[in-house]
Amino acid sequence: DSATESFTVQVIANGETATADAVFSITGTDDAAVVSGDTTGAVTEGDAGDTATATGTLSISDVDAEDSPSFADVQSTAGVNGFGSFELTNGTWTYTLDQSSVQDLDAGDTVDDTTTFTATDGTTQQVAVTITGTDDVPTIEAGTPSATLVEAGGVDNGTAGTASSTISLSIDDVDDEDTAVFDETYLADNGWSETSSGSGVYEKAGAYGKAALTLATGDVVYTLDDAKAATQALDSGDSATESFTVQVIANGETATADAVFSITGTDDAAVVSGDTTGAVTEGDAGDTATATGTLSISDVDAGDSPSFENVTSTAGVNGFGSFELTNGTW
Repeated sequence: DSATESFTVQVIANGETATADAVFSITGTDDAAVVSGDTTGAVTEGDAGDTATATGTLSISDVDAEDSPSFADVQSTAGVNGFGSFELTNGTWTYTLDQSSVQDLDAGDTVDDTTTFTATDGTTQQVAVTITGTDDVPTIEAGTPSATLVEAGGVDNGTAGTASSTISLSIDDVDDEDTAVFDETYLADNGWSETSSGSGVYEKAGAYGKAALTLATGDVVYTLDDAKAATQALDSGDSATESFTVQVIANGETATADAVFSITGTDDAAVVSGDTTGAVTEGDAGDTATATGTLSISDVDAGDSPSFENVTSTAGVNGFGSFELTNGTW
């Protein structure tokens, strides 16, 4: 652009005057646009899936008469450091944090993410967002049991079952400076006892058996006790579960998980007790000779209640006499 400034000057002599113009030429120069508004923001780390945003406004002006720069809308664009994304709509910018990218931040840790917006006249403006970390809760997950436990059955548990099963516990803390460990204080306060001092193996009795947790591996091994009355009471097709709660701790934060084992019952053989032998002595024809005794039957399976029905006089196998049974007495 160009412009002129003109100044008229007059002189006088003996009453006569004359004028002249002092004319100056001016050439314009491009003035830089000025950006104002919010160029920084802040968000705080949350849990994965949480929403955390920062927002602000940007405006741009230019004193040059014919210049009217503006910021065009910008769709969601990843920040330079990849911790989230920026977008710009009608001069308002929004930063959305990607929680999964900052879970390793510990409490008080900070990182920055930035982007640069460009106006229609080429003017650029960086926006920076500060992300502050928080203390994440440790995690503990129980795997799948290695086997379904099966009660031994038959006569005197002579039919073998499946007496052992293992569940592996996975523990972690996403914060860089925190390490999750099994909480031995919790174990001791909740029925677990260390097999020997410093062994790192804790045991806890259950209704049907016992569990053993090895701290170094995270394995919980359950051993079914077929001698327990509760185990023996399981009938064929019955099922039961044993659940053992374990806690981890990291930087004062805790989390728990249950190691759950499934147990399937088996049919135990009934047990007969009482008098199974007797004796008589031959006498003369017509003499009376008898032997007597009692029989009882029991079954440890909870739903089974066998009994001997009454039997009327029945010849013995070898035909030397007859047997009868009344209310368990033969």
